[in-house]
Amino acid sequence: MIEFEQINVIEIGHAEIDEQHRRLILLAMDAIDSAINSADHKPDAVELQALTDAVVEHFAFEEGLMRATGYPEAERHAKYHAALMMEFRAHFSKARSEQDTDPGNLITYFWNWLSVHSISADRELVEWLKTNASGGVK
Repeated sequence: MIEFEQINVIEIGHAEIDEQHRRLILLAMDAIDSAINSADHKPDAVELQALTDAVVEHFAFEEGLMRATGYPEAERHAKYHAALMMEFRAHFSKARSEQDTDPGNLITYFWNWLSVHSISADRELVEWLKTNASGGVK
């Protein structure tokens, strides 16, 4: 399972985005725990929906921030979000439909999915905000 201390690894220096990332991890841990504790090892549909909703809200927040501050890579980043969302939905839909899902694979998938995005695209956004957008970084 993802240890809470590991969450700091993906902090990028923007209070709201970092808080949203922490929330995503906690929601993912709930969904994965439900898979670990169920007889069929499937994530709970309600918890998975809560995670999905939080991802959609997070991406919308970032895209709004990019538009509001004139981030020059906003379109590319939004396309990346769309691709990530499609991949996320496909992966967890498959996990819900399979006979027996390996919760360890869900942990690895989600951690990689979030950390790669946070470390690359989100970090670039925050670095740009720090130098170019007054009031963009909290």
